[in-house]
Amino acid sequence: MVKKKAYDQQTKRRVIEHYRSGSTLEQTAGKFQIHRNTLWRWVKKYKQSGTESLKHDILSCRHWKRLPQETEDRIIALKESMPGCTVRHAQTLLYDQGTEVSLKGIWSVWQRYGLTGFAREEISHTYQEYCQRVVPPGMLDRIRSLIRANEFRRAADMANSLPIFPYRDVILQIPSGLLSLRRQIDRIRAEFGKIPLARYRQKANILRRKLEYNGLLYSSLWVSIAECYALMWSGRPREVLRLVSIGKKRTKGIRDARLRFILLLLEGQANAGLLRIKRANACVIRCKIIARTSRNPHFLMGGIGGIYSTMGYYREALQWTEKALQGAALSYRQQLYANIAQFHGTAGDYRAAFPALKKGKLEEWGFLARVNLIRAYVYLDQGNFQKARAYAVETLLQVKKEGVRSLIHPATLILASCHSAAGEVKKANTMLKEIMPLLSKYNLKQEYWQRKIILENAPVPDKVLQVPGLRLTYLLRGAQRSMRIRDYRNAYEYGHAKKILGIFMRLIPFFPELVVHLLKKGRNPFLPKTFLDMPVFQINTPVFNVFFLGKFQVLKQGKLMRRMRLSSKETSFLIHLSLNKNRRIALKDLYENFWPRSKHPARNLSHLLTRLRRSLTIPSHLIRIKTETLYWDMYFFTDFEQFKEHLAKARFFAQAGEKDYAIREYKCAFHLYRGAPFQGMYDNWSENMRRVILNLYETSKSQFTRNFI
Repeated sequence: MVKKKAYDQQTKRRVIEHYRSGSTLEQTAGKFQIHRNTLWRWVKKYKQSGTESLKHDILSCRHWKRLPQETEDRIIALKESMPGCTVRHAQTLLYDQGTEVSLKGIWSVWQRYGLTGFAREEISHTYQEYCQRVVPPGMLDRIRSLIRANEFRRAADMANSLPIFPYRDVILQIPSGLLSLRRQIDRIRAEFGKIPLARYRQKANILRRKLEYNGLLYSSLWVSIAECYALMWSGRPREVLRLVSIGKKRTKGIRDARLRFILLLLEGQANAGLLRIKRANACVIRCKIIARTSRNPHFLMGGIGGIYSTMGYYREALQWTEKALQGAALSYRQQLYANIAQFHGTAGDYRAAFPALKKGKLEEWGFLARVNLIRAYVYLDQGNFQKARAYAVETLLQVKKEGVRSLIHPATLILASCHSAAGEVKKANTMLKEIMPLLSKYNLKQEYWQRKIILENAPVPDKVLQVPGLRLTYLLRGAQRSMRIRDYRNAYEYGHAKKILGIFMRLIPFFPELVVHLLKKGRNPFLPKTFLDMPVFQINTPVFNVFFLGKFQVLKQGKLMRRMRLSSKETSFLIHLSLNKNRRIALKDLYENFWPRSKHPARNLSHLLTRLRRSLTIPSHLIRIKTETLYWDMYFFTDFEQFKEHLAKARFFAQAGEKDYAIREYKCAFHLYRGAPFQGMYDNWSENMRRVILNLYETSKSQFTRNFI
């Protein structure tokens, strides 16, 4: 199709003024190298409407072969009211109404307005990628300039005049109330992942109902797809199935396998969320048939990987996602890399997870929190449960309201696993139990059953055991009950075969007796040495709880050390060690903080360490100096860490709208703060930490008062 050359307003005015000065049409057209018919049309419009006819002529510049707008509107209305209508059926209906249009003409109109579904070679979540971008030259720049000048009404009028408007950055700058229904469809897609989830879901629902009320049933399909993804994020699979059922009825007769694929994709994920694994598998089989016949199946393969991951089949999810990566477009590759990072993390292959994570990017809510969650997994597998706990707390702090439901289980599970690794089994079990009512409320069935299996020996339905992660948990529970080496190995081999060894490592701290039994028998539990060094497996490893937010106290192996007497500097030094999760400090940092003016800081440190070893009743090799660095092989826990953890959980529950849970966590945090920390300690580090703690306490107090009192 040959496009007509576009002229700006100033050029048209100059040409018409030259014509009105006395020149003929031929003379003026020749001077400005404009076709005579084009000039005649400008003159005619000028005589009818004056200079106003020149302002937005770029909008009404239609190709001479295009049908009249009235006819196009009737063709569009047919497809919108009957989404399954074919081109030949539409031609018959138009002929009965007294309008003769060729099959090609009908198809051209539908294609221009995005009513033909997906192109044969491509597929995405949005129809815009496959429509002809009939934006006249210079129009997009004009719209942007109007937005910069705050002339949103004129910018919206220009955008509304187009069949489609796929420029997301521009459409987001125009107020939604000024946009037509079709432009609101473009905007709702652009807002995915950029506005709060509850608001997005509500906007999509309202827009879908408006489209249905106005008879735009075909266009409502695209909005219902966006709404379904928001509902899946919100943990509402039953509502997804209802919308998919409606979509299937409306698309009956449409020969668009790729549209059916997206509906099958959503149906499969919703069924997996409801633990209907057989139905989800049936959807996967039909999706594979569509992918097999597609010319460009890369998006389809990524979608199949998505269903498998929702089902908990991470081995298959990784296989299909890596296949999709081989020929996917750049924008889609970023999403695939993010998914691959998650799958490698679940498999326990963190060397492959982090490079993929650097290349990945998701539009979805909570992406940054997921990055910190993977870091927590890495540190736990390395046996550094203290750092894992810190990253789990950071995950809770980073989760926004939109991502609460999807991250409530993994974030709190890794935190409970860290507590169990530290030997705090009762606290870990309490943390598992307290979230279960919320998991049930949010319809997170897989997550609910995993915790139930960890905590109880109750019978488990067969449909639950069809999910590999839940089956692995059940196998570990059985091995803990039987204490058989064979049962443990079966669980390990199952996790390895299903690419869920990462889940295996997170679950093991909840079954410590099993590992200790294997070690006593001299059998290999196939776990890293650093992992086996954690207190839950090595009961003789010194573990100290240091409380300094109120009266200074130290507990060793859970028992209060009543006879310990430390000076202010020794107390500050011990707190300094207890808050360092690397279990090493450079000597120069210690010298600069505690003995900045001393001529013999090394001697002072040596004397302090001797007194500290005697007070803590530990052998000398557990805290030693090597290569200008202080190392220690014992674990410290502080009430300040508990304080931050309770505050993070309080904020997390507040984001979820769970007021009672949030208030409880705030009160637990404030209960730990019982007086002035670092009293009588005046070194630089203590002064800085005092300010940090006081600021955190005051900020949290004001947040609690503002939100709950």
